[in-house]
Amino acid sequence: MPEEGVSASEGPLGLTPKGVGNPAAQVFANWSLSKAGQEFVGSQGFVPVRTDIGPVRSGEYDLPTADSPRFHLLTEDGFRRHAKADEDLWKQKFAFIG
Repeated sequence: MPEEGVSASEGPLGLTPKGVGNPAAQVFANWSLSKAGQEFVGSQGFVPVRTDIGPVRSGEYDLPTADSPRFHLLTEDGFRRHAKADEDLWKQKFAFIG
């Protein structure tokens, strides 16, 4: 977890072989990556992948853009390196025993 900013992990989007031939699936995938779709993503508290729409407000917060130095993408390597420390911090902050 970064000391400052916003962290996120990847959320892939794609079409299955059946989806490639399905007009509804294609429309949904296209909308999901459109400006309107990415503004919706931001309104749900996720950092949009598009950087051409500017910061998006989610509740009382302005989310950073994906190309901002305040945005930290958690990669698989980063997860492996930080998993134990992140788990310990989670348990400390939320008094989780397990």
